[in-house]
Amino acid sequence: MHLAELHFIEFKTKIDQSGLGRCARLLRFSDVSTVFTLKDQKRLQGEQPSASGRSGAPLSLSPGTSAVCRRERSCVVFIQQPHDLVVVAGQTVTLPCSITGYDGMVLWVKDGLALGVNRDMSGYPRYDVTGDHSKGEYHLLIQRTELTDDGSFECQAIQAATRSRPARLTVLVPPDDPVINGAPVVSLRAGDSLNLTCHADNAKPAASIIWIRNGEVLNGAAYTKTLLRDGRRESTVSTLHISASNIESGQQITCRASNKAAPNGKEATVTIDIQHFPLVNLSVEPQPVLEGNLVKFHCAAKANPPVTHYSRLQMHAVPQTEPSAKCNVMKSSIKREEALHTETGFLEKHSI
Repeated sequence: MHLAELHFIEFKTKIDQSGLGRCARLLRFSDVSTVFTLKDQKRLQGEQPSASGRSGAPLSLSPGTSAVCRRERSCVVFIQQPHDLVVVAGQTVTLPCSITGYDGMVLWVKDGLALGVNRDMSGYPRYDVTGDHSKGEYHLLIQRTELTDDGSFECQAIQAATRSRPARLTVLVPPDDPVINGAPVVSLRAGDSLNLTCHADNAKPAASIIWIRNGEVLNGAAYTKTLLRDGRRESTVSTLHISASNIESGQQITCRASNKAAPNGKEATVTIDIQHFPLVNLSVEPQPVLEGNLVKFHCAAKANPPVTHYSRLQMHAVPQTEPSAKCNVMKSSIKREEALHTETGFLEKHSI
């Protein structure tokens, strides 16, 4: 029989199949039904020659065609075809491929390059072809997906000159744990404004960063994104400015980075430490102070870092009727917020 060029029409609804000849039967793949037109059926029955004048040659079909009928009137049909998938790096994925009416070689192709024939994937240790060979099943199993698996895949029936529709495998990569510069504690002097920088690297797609304080999102941060050398992953840097009037020592501020691969986000937290000079308070007991009484001088100071050492200057004569004393304090990093130093002595009368 001479076969003319065969055309297919795709319908999403069922079509009356009555009168269709051999091999002109309803073919289903995915949610689309494919049938031969009545015109093609008549051309088959009339045994018209092909444009080349040759008979019985296999048909060459474009990507995505679901079937091809050969001279012996058997149909090569893709019952299952790979479809677009999105996975997170590290997950396992299977691209389906089932073919009936065909017992020749099956080839998986990625981005135009052959991966292996039939079940031979020796060059790709994480790849395997699974399924029942006798049923025409050649499913591609990819274990522990990596960014290098991102690409377009096809299943090809080589000797039937037909192939599946291309399927895009998209591999997402969560960001690395975010890092705040200077964490876990950022120190600044009282009265200074605060600038925080957080970066989340190696994400696909790029991570989004938000700043949180006391459960509320802080607005006004600036963002920059950088595409890495592999052309797929990106790094994100966010800078937050807070005025001096809006900062308190001991506050915690969180940087949260997220993308489609890590929707719940990853966090880093920093504690704000505002440093200030000692605030000194000198008092005397008891009151009122009488000549000849035993008195106590209390020297109290608050500072950050906390006060760790007190020194007393010897009391000396001054032209006044009230006693006087001086208290010197020094700071260090010992974790005490307030210190109290007491000195006891007899009050003496000083003459002018």
